[in-house]
Amino acid sequence: MPVAFKMRYTAGMVRIVLLLLGCVCAACGGSGGLERALATGDVNGALAVYRAEREREALRQVAEHVLVADARAADAAQSGRAWALLRGLGAAGLPAWSQLEREPGDHFVARVRAHALAARAALGDAPARRALRALLEHDDHEVVALAVVTLDAESDTAQLRALAADPSASVRGAAVQQLARAPAETATLDLLSSRARIDPVQSVRASAARALVAQGAPAIDALEALCDEAESGPITAAPKTAAATAQRAQAAVAPPEARDDAGAVRVQAAALAALFELSAERATPRIAALLAGTPGGLSLQVAQDVLARRDAAQQGLAPAALAHLAHALGSAGPSPNAARIVRERAALAVTTAAAHPAARAALLPAVQAQLAVERDRPARLLLAIAQQRLTTERDRRELLDLARGQDIVAAQAAAELAPHNSAARERLSALGASPDRAVRAAAATASAASFDFDRAPSTAVSLRALAEPEPRLHAPVAAALLRAIERLQTLTGS
Repeated sequence: MPVAFKMRYTAGMVRIVLLLLGCVCAACGGSGGLERALATGDVNGALAVYRAEREREALRQVAEHVLVADARAADAAQSGRAWALLRGLGAAGLPAWSQLEREPGDHFVARVRAHALAARAALGDAPARRALRALLEHDDHEVVALAVVTLDAESDTAQLRALAADPSASVRGAAVQQLARAPAETATLDLLSSRARIDPVQSVRASAARALVAQGAPAIDALEALCDEAESGPITAAPKTAAATAQRAQAAVAPPEARDDAGAVRVQAAALAALFELSAERATPRIAALLAGTPGGLSLQVAQDVLARRDAAQQGLAPAALAHLAHALGSAGPSPNAARIVRERAALAVTTAAAHPAARAALLPAVQAQLAVERDRPARLLLAIAQQRLTTERDRRELLDLARGQDIVAAQAAAELAPHNSAARERLSALGASPDRAVRAAAATASAASFDFDRAPSTAVSLRALAEPEPRLHAPVAAALLRAIERLQTLTGS
């Protein structure tokens, strides 16, 4: 037998034997192999079982294990990140909360139980709702905040008003949100008006402003007073997109006054929207004046709000809102930095306004004109996304060009195209192996958010990140995977 043939024959037999061994290992592993790997904390071993079986349930268990392990970590920062991610998962986080509830570890036992009960109550579990309500007298403010949802806005109004003055901001915020469905009463009106004016936490103030709508016409004067409190100043905080925020975070953290300005904008925008609900006649001149002025935090938010609505009164303001966004895209601003932030914020608003029937004609020329001269990469990313959403032919050239970079913007651009573009998927996979942790995290999280169970190569970046020891990398990916699995189950009913 010729040597060359012998070598080819031997190599072929080796491949067949390895393939058979792999099949045997997968068959013997199954759920038992997954359980053994997770019981010992072997994420790589658990992912090997998933790769062999490609079962969605196996991946869900691995992602849950990663988040639960982080939630139990002794390191406060690591544990805090996992808790924050779990809170944001809604129904998708229930199995993880249940797992934590069974083995809560040494701390936050009551909080774990309250979160598990809240998740079950939200799905209509009556016994869980009763058990959660029993925790209203607990001494942990987070537990009480979760239990507030069990109070009825009509029959428990007095208790909700008392909780809306609680020392804890989370309890006040939860109570105010419940009062948004309360019947009109002078005591409730006074309480919400006070919270909207003087609460030290801007998110509570904004919630109180929105809740005033339920109080009807008597709330109009209070809402107008809120609108009169301050004029919108220049934006001092960049929009919170993954690309812009992560890149800016490498250079500096936004100063407190920037965060305060953003919070004040939310309060004023909420007050204007609530006023419009109660009296379009009194709100319209205020909105029109903002849209005719210099672009700023409040005016851009209001333009976005106008274009998101379809009622006739707001649609009368739509042309002014579109013109305001078009003008803001080319903002010169009081300084180069302020102008850049206004342009980024305006581009972000355009991406959300693209579905408006008049958006293409009113905004596409301004987007394309600014793309021709814009040099700031986060701003270019938002403009490119806006252009793609405004064009029927789904123009991808700008996004593909941005994806050729080596930074977070490149990862975000690739992620935007990945579901429908093989070159973008390859680029996302390459960025998932970047030596820069922030770039790897952006690529992996974006890949997980659009996880494709039928396209195995495009999932490699997410699975690789899930096994990384760095919590800031694997935890967001685990949460994004759980959301993707929940979304798919909702769509398919399985």
